[in-house]
Amino acid sequence: MSDKNLATLFQNRIYRHGSLVGMSYKQDGRWLELSWHEIGQRIKELGRALLFQGVEPGHRVAVYGENRPESAWVDLATLSIGAVNLSIDGRHPLSSTLEMLRRTESSILFVSGKEREQKVNAERSKLPALRHVISLEESAAFSAFRSSGRSVPASRFFERLEKIETDSPALLFGDTRLNPNSTTSNSDPVVCPQTHGMLLSACETFAKDLPAGPTDTCFSLMPLGPALERVLGLYSLLEIGTKIVFPTDPQNPLGEIKESQPTLLLSLPRQLEMLYHHFCENLAEHSRFSRYLIEKNLSPKLQDPPKSFSRFVLPKIRQQFGGKLERILLSGAPLSPRIRHFFQRMGVTMKELPTDEKRPSLVESWEADLRAEPLINEASVFQSPGKPLVVLIVPNFRVLEKRARSERIQTNYRESLLSNTQVQKWYSKLIEDLNSSKPIDSRIARLELLPREFSYEEGEILPPYTLDRDWIQTKHPNLISRMYGMK
Repeated sequence: MSDKNLATLFQNRIYRHGSLVGMSYKQDGRWLELSWHEIGQRIKELGRALLFQGVEPGHRVAVYGENRPESAWVDLATLSIGAVNLSIDGRHPLSSTLEMLRRTESSILFVSGKEREQKVNAERSKLPALRHVISLEESAAFSAFRSSGRSVPASRFFERLEKIETDSPALLFGDTRLNPNSTTSNSDPVVCPQTHGMLLSACETFAKDLPAGPTDTCFSLMPLGPALERVLGLYSLLEIGTKIVFPTDPQNPLGEIKESQPTLLLSLPRQLEMLYHHFCENLAEHSRFSRYLIEKNLSPKLQDPPKSFSRFVLPKIRQQFGGKLERILLSGAPLSPRIRHFFQRMGVTMKELPTDEKRPSLVESWEADLRAEPLINEASVFQSPGKPLVVLIVPNFRVLEKRARSERIQTNYRESLLSNTQVQKWYSKLIEDLNSSKPIDSRIARLELLPREFSYEEGEILPPYTLDRDWIQTKHPNLISRMYGMK
C-alpha cells in the first residue's frame, strides 16, 4: 500500500517494523511494551468496534484527555475507518469541551480520568448527538468496547481504510483560544478540518527535521490536543519508527524518564521548566557541599567546569534523566537561558521547532526567566505605556513551604505565609538579582504574590499552556492598580 492517508502510512510501518517495540507505558507500577504488530492489533480491534457502533465516514469521534497510549490507539482507529477525530486537550475547561462536542455533533467520546468522565456524563442532556462516553483507562469498560466489534469482519476495516482519499477530512482540533470567561476568546471553538493529505505532508516535513530514527526512544511530554503537537508527537514519530514512551504523570515525570532512558525528549518549555524544578527539589536533599558544587559548576556564569566535575559529577546528573538523553525538541513559548544552559551543560542538544510566531516579547522573556526560579511556579508580567513593568507571582508552594519551615515560619495558611516579611524579602531579592542583568527601562518595579495557582478552569491559562493576561488583569484589578501606584 502507498502512503495515501495516515492509516496506510501506519499499516506500512507495521509491516516494516513489526516485531520492534513501538510504544511503552507504565501500568500498575510495571513498564509494558507493545510491538508494532500489537499496536496494530489494538487499532484494528477499536476500528471494528467503531464500525459495530455505526460510525460512518465523516462522523466525529472525540478524544478528551492527556497524552496516553489509549488516546493514540483511538486516534488511529478513528482515522483508519474514515471517521474524523476531534482532539481536545485534557486541560480544556468543561464548558469549552461541551461546546466543542455540541458544535461538532460528536457521536462517541473517549475520555481519560474519572472526574472528567463524571462531569461530561452529568451534562449529557446538552449533547443530543453523543451516544457513548467511554473511559480511556485500561478498565473493564474500555476492554469491553474493544471487544465489541469481534462480529465485524476484519475485511470491513481494511475496505474502509482503502477508500480514504488524501482530501478526506481527518482531524478537528480544539481551539486553544476558546475561553468563555476571557475578553480575548474566539467565538469559534474548533479550527478547520485537517485532511489526510495535509497531515501526511506535515509528517514528511517534520520527519526530516526530527533528530531521531527507529533505534531511538522518545519520551513525549507534548500534549496531543493541539494540531502541531499531535503531528509532531505522534504521527511523525510513527512515520520514522521511533519508540514512543507515554508518561503516567505529566506533572512529575522525572522518575519515569530516569527509568525509561530516552534518547529524545519532546516537550513544551513549561514542561521542561517543571523537570528542572523537580531536579532542583531533589538536589535540595543532598548535602550543602554537594549542592554548592553542582550549582556552581552548572551556572551559566562558568564557561568551562573542571574536568573532574565533567568526569565524575555530570554522569550522575545525566543518570537522573536516564543517562542516555541526547536531544530535546521544543515547541512553544520561549525557554529561560538558565534552563537551556542546564541541559546543554549535560551534553544535550536543544532544538526548537520552527514556528510562525514572532520573536518573544519583553514580557514573555521576563516570564520565562521568572519561571526558571525554583521559588516561582508562575508569573504574569504586565506592561502598560508610560508605566513600569509589574508582575503577579504564583509561588512554588512546595519549595516555599519547605524553606519557610526551615526558617520556622508558619505555613498553615497561604495568605499569612505570603504576608510574612521574610518571605516577601526572598521574592524582592529574587527580582532585584534578575533586574541587575537587565537594562534600566526593562526592569520590574513591583511585585505581588498570589495565594492560588493559575488554572484552566478559571480561564487564566489556555491550553496547551498560554497565559491569558487580559483575563488575569480583569480578575486582579486592585493588585495591579496597587503595583502601579494607583488608588
